[in-house]
Amino acid sequence: MKVVNVAEVRPEVLRRVCDEIEIIKSLNHENIVTYYGHEEKDNELRIYMEFMPQSLHQMIAQRRKENRPFIAQEIKKLASDVARGLD
Repeated sequence: MKVVNVAEVRPEVLRRVCDEIEIIKSLNHENIVTYYGHEEKDNELRIYMEFMPQSLHQMIAQRRKENRPFIAQEIKKLASDVARGLD
């Protein structure tokens, strides 16, 4: 779940979050996180999505921190998965 405190964000940020919701609602692909719904409650915008233990960004950051570069085969697989999600 992604939570946005509505009272603490600028209107343009909230507008971008709402735009993101509209985009993700329209997507249906095995390589894209599934959107389940959203609600505004207790001054929070709660976005319910499929649980992913780690984002690609987090994976890359972790590998950098551990000084474990990706090998060519891993890069090819990741790039292929991302590209299929764009299809």
